[in-house]
Amino acid sequence: MPRLPGLKRESETIGDWHFETTKHHMLVSRCHRQPPCNADSEDPAQLCQFCAISRDISFPLPEELYPNNTLRITHLPSQCTISVRLRALDPYPSAYVVGFAFLLCRFANASRSSACPLAACRVAVTHNTELPSLMPCKRFTVAWTRDMETAHEFDWTYTTEYQGNVSPGMIAEPTEERIDYQALSRPERILFAEELFLYADDFGDNGQAMLSVRMRAMPSSFLVLLRLIVRVDGLFIRVRDTRFYHRFGSDGVIREHFDFEGQTKDLEADFTDPNELRAARAALYNPAK
Repeated sequence: MPRLPGLKRESETIGDWHFETTKHHMLVSRCHRQPPCNADSEDPAQLCQFCAISRDISFPLPEELYPNNTLRITHLPSQCTISVRLRALDPYPSAYVVGFAFLLCRFANASRSSACPLAACRVAVTHNTELPSLMPCKRFTVAWTRDMETAHEFDWTYTTEYQGNVSPGMIAEPTEERIDYQALSRPERILFAEELFLYADDFGDNGQAMLSVRMRAMPSSFLVLLRLIVRVDGLFIRVRDTRFYHRFGSDGVIREHFDFEGQTKDLEADFTDPNELRAARAALYNPAK
């Protein structure tokens, strides 16, 4: 595949892990070819990227879309990978989904074969149960749209419910093990760090939706954060975080997912005092033993 003009690649190898990112400018807003592409063409090679994506999507694209931004993390002994990229999904309401190809092996078995020993693969999954109860997305949406006429037949907030997926043949194990936020808060040299934007939209200056992924690798561990932020001015705020954490030398990766959602008026009442906000954050990331 020819290299895209302006494509930037960064990579770093730390022990048994290789980290690689690609960055590119956002998707153009119209066909740039002269003459324009034939939208009815069945050959993707005959279409520019904008026309190829627009043909496969039945709803308006976000104002900012970064289809060439990718993150790939490879465990070298087994060639198992974690990858983050945009892929278009239709139909509504999933809109855009970030695909995590999660193929992480127990490293004790990795030397037996260059292929992934499927029976030994696992992902430890944990969900936070200590957070305040917030109104579920679907119930909240019904509550404030009950008396409104349908204006769009798609999820115009571009909300994705994606939490990361375990590839077929892998085993996801619920666990009580948590990400060690205290260890992550200690000063430590950053060996590799990147932030990638995947899409964004401001709803015609009525709020914001943004999906991004950040990662950092230190001598002791690495952390990946996939974050969706949706804010509709005067109505609600929604945050969905998915984290992948690996402590070098351990035999698995912890995946944590958090959902936060509430009406703007309630959030304003709860978090107007900066001291209360700091206390809530401290309680979240440094729970009492």
